[in-house]
Amino acid sequence: MKIENVKIYDLEESIAASKYPMSTDTEKCKSNITDTVIKLAQSNKGEGHDQFMTGIRVAFDSTFSNKAWVELERYRFVEFVSLIDGRVA
Repeated sequence: MKIENVKIYDLEESIAASKYPMSTDTEKCKSNITDTVIKLAQSNKGEGHDQFMTGIRVAFDSTFSNKAWVELERYRFVEFVSLIDGRVA
């Protein structure tokens, strides 16, 4: 497996948005990583506290075995832009 050209999008915006529910002034919500942000990111799946992480997008180029591609197609959080020598999702 090979992953390269990794780019992260909307990280700062999602961190700031994670602070909205407990804020009285959303203009003051910044993207600094606080203990609360870390706790939210580490919360158990299904609790809803990690919802802000769905706004963080990660793009990358990858090379996997055919078996790995087949397994990866099951997950909804992965979107295929294009494939070479692989299955089309």
